[in-house]
Amino acid sequence: MSDEYHLAHLDDIHVTATADEELSESNKLEALRSFKLTETTEQVEQKFLNSDGWTRNTPTFKSASGTFSGDVKKNSDSQAVLVNANRNRRSFFVTVIKSSTASAGSRGERWELVIESAEDPREAGQLVTYSYSVKANGAPTAV
Repeated sequence: MSDEYHLAHLDDIHVTATADEELSESNKLEALRSFKLTETTEQVEQKFLNSDGWTRNTPTFKSASGTFSGDVKKNSDSQAVLVNANRNRRSFFVTVIKSSTASAGSRGERWELVIESAEDPREAGQLVTYSYSVKANGAPTAV
């Protein structure tokens, strides 16, 4: 069954402060429970006289936004990248490796992201969690 589907937990998700930082076990985002990234395309709606009465849509700009959430792990270097990017209002990079055995340029993609909002919830009897809403700074790069 596993060879028929792409299993999310097998992807490597790395978080780095710079685009050229070497990917390693130490920059895999620890205790990550969910990562969602949605690409959208803006549309210009066109309506014309002497037409069939249907609107036309022309794609224009693309953008991406998403969320990260997980459990806070003490002394986590990878989670510290997110904390520092948020506190210092700096971008950071997320590299998603979907196939570590593929050739360069087809292993996955790297996104430059900025944090739009950060949530630091606490609940009695539960682990402390983190949640970040992010926006992309441009198109992804193939890795």
